[in-house]
Amino acid sequence: MAWLDMGRLSQIMDNMIAQGKAKPMIVIMPNGIVDLDAAPGQSPYMQGKASRSNVSSWMGRTEKAFSEEIIPFVEKTFRVESDKQHRAIAGLSM
Repeated sequence: MAWLDMGRLSQIMDNMIAQGKAKPMIVIMPNGIVDLDAAPGQSPYMQGKASRSNVSSWMGRTEKAFSEEIIPFVEKTFRVESDKQHRAIAGLSM
């Protein structure tokens, strides 16, 4: 959770936009811990210890979350361009 608490993303993005280094954008930071679920505003760490015994059960879960949940939610909730020229995915652990 250090990135969310101390990463200063909003300040970094505001500065980059003000300096013309980035265009205004919507930044979505989903829970990337595929073996723990958490509702918005909740920490997945508060719901017990993760079981990492079956790594194969994680396969495809992140992709499925993006394609079936996150992208449809963002497109429904915000006025966004939906083509590949206007979308990016990045992450510290991706």
